Amino acid sequence: MNNYQGVQTDETFQITEYTTDNGILTKEIGMDSEGKIRKYPDPITMKSGTARKLPMTLPGFPEYLMGLGINRAIGHGICEFEKTKITILKNFKNKSEAIPRSKDYFHYSDGATLAMIDHDPEDGQPVRDYQEVIKIIDSVCPGFAAIPKVLTYSTSSCIYHGNTELRGKGAGFHLYFLVKNGTDLPRFAEALFHRLWLAGHGYIKISRSGSLLPRTIFDDKVFSPERFDFVAGAKLVGPGMVQRRPDPLYIPGGASC
Repeated sequence: MNNYQGVQTDETFQITEYTTDNGILTKEIGMDSEGKIRKYPDPITMKSGTARKLPMTLPGFPEYLMGLGINRAIGHGICEFEKTKITILKNFKNKSEAIPRSKDYFHYSDGATLAMIDHDPEDGQPVRDYQEVIKIIDSVCPGFAAIPKVLTYSTSSCIYHGNTELRGKGAGFHLYFLVKNGTDLPRFAEALFHRLWLAGHGYIKISRSGSLLPRTIFDDKVFSPERFDFVAGAKLVGPGMVQRRPDPLYIPGGASC
């Protein structure tokens, strides 16, 4: 379970940086006629763009995040190319020209890899700060509290219309940390999900179709190497809209736990 043991604070890992040729790779947010926050449909994919590997360290990650524009997103998986064009699957012809963003081409590294706890509370669920989430995870995965992390608040958080807060820090956050072998991340996520349920931190969400969806304090669906991690600021729609997210925060820990 403790796949993060032995990872050094300044160890270099790789991420994939995606840049779309047109449009945005972030959430689009405005205000409706009733003065409530309005989310536009999330971007599903990019029709064309580029993917490039970037070397990174955890202490240097916050500065990188602060410079990420709304036409970019990151991925925790990597492909065989240092830089490549990306296309959608139906346009895919030859990987020497462009590749689709799929598990056929993107994988987790078998070395140091970025991992993320995505805490995005559903309606009706407790709003927890990052210290509480760390404490809960540490209770089922001992040692988690001691490792270095990077905190950034969700793209849809800290949204204001003028000085009126429409959505605060309670919209959620990402907690990043390193694991020593990324290929183990899907198993890690599944084990953590079940441990949290057994400790009383699970609940059922009812979908619009009536399906019963098991949930817990983190989103286990993010643990897939081809997925986007939308971490830039939001694209704001309408006059007077502003976002005041705190800068990403590096949380130091011991060299290993």
